[in-house]
Amino acid sequence: MRSKGTTLFIAISLFFANCLGGGLFSSSEASSSVCPAVGRVLSKGDSKFPAGRLICIGESIQLARLPAVRVLCFVSGRVKQFTTGQIVSQTEGCNAPPRQTQQLRRCGAQEIYLCVRPKGPDDQTLSLRLIYPYGRVVSTTTPALRWHPEPQAHHYTVQVEGKGVNWQQNVTAPALPYPKNFPPLQQGQAYKITIAAYNQQNTLLGVKQSVLNVLSQSTAQAIHDKVEQVKGLDLGEDEVTVLDLTSIYLVHGLLQDAIGVLQTRADAGSRNPLLYRVLADCYLTVGRSDLAKPQYEKAIALANAVSDQDVLVSAQAGLKQLSTCLLYTSD
Repeated sequence: MRSKGTTLFIAISLFFANCLGGGLFSSSEASSSVCPAVGRVLSKGDSKFPAGRLICIGESIQLARLPAVRVLCFVSGRVKQFTTGQIVSQTEGCNAPPRQTQQLRRCGAQEIYLCVRPKGPDDQTLSLRLIYPYGRVVSTTTPALRWHPEPQAHHYTVQVEGKGVNWQQNVTAPALPYPKNFPPLQQGQAYKITIAAYNQQNTLLGVKQSVLNVLSQSTAQAIHDKVEQVKGLDLGEDEVTVLDLTSIYLVHGLLQDAIGVLQTRADAGSRNPLLYRVLADCYLTVGRSDLAKPQYEKAIALANAVSDQDVLVSAQAGLKQLSTCLLYTSD
């Protein structure tokens, strides 16, 4: 089965660049004021650009000791090498597009990700649609599955098909932990998930199909190495989560992992409004408007408390979208 990952990665990269286009973390060494950060230095040993230092849009690399430094670029999740005189934000893979308010387009034949469908009085489009894992790219080979219930369903049949896997299971609830007695999914492969709903008379009520793409072993290892390197810089957890970890996960389509690290910080009581705004945007992207709404509201409250107009405006715009659209990613 052919993976649809490339399309998703491009869409997610643009989404993430838009999310952090007005990032509120600053590089204090470069400026006394807050500036949008486009990357972080990973190399150790230079006094002007030490490991962990953020790099702002338009900032030029000026090294004191090292011939070059490695930088994690937030918009692409790639690590690139820079020498004195280079401007990070003008380099391919590190250049953020002009900031604008996030606007999702209508779903259609050419719009299959990050799209919206207007609400209708009898809208049934969400029935049987996968709501977990978040997104359609996973790092685990044994993903649990959850889907929107069919109101008249008595039971469901779940079938998973792909390389090395072809099993079927009946359940009564709209959820299924990955069965331990079936072979796991294989890394680097795509799998078709079919969910069928039946009433008590065993009459078919509806069927929905989705595709899950499992990361390849090499990509999973590369992501792990980047995450461990960033964590080893011993920086503030909110900053690393919103900028570095979210970037690394989202550009690979790993919405599940990105939401996981953001939600963990939110549950720990973070007071950073940008963190809640980005978390809400991620929930909005996977169609969980029910989970996005409280995060937007939290972002607005915190942004008001610290007079953060950038996050306030963007969170209010996101909340407005939730009130007018059913949001989810098409398969």
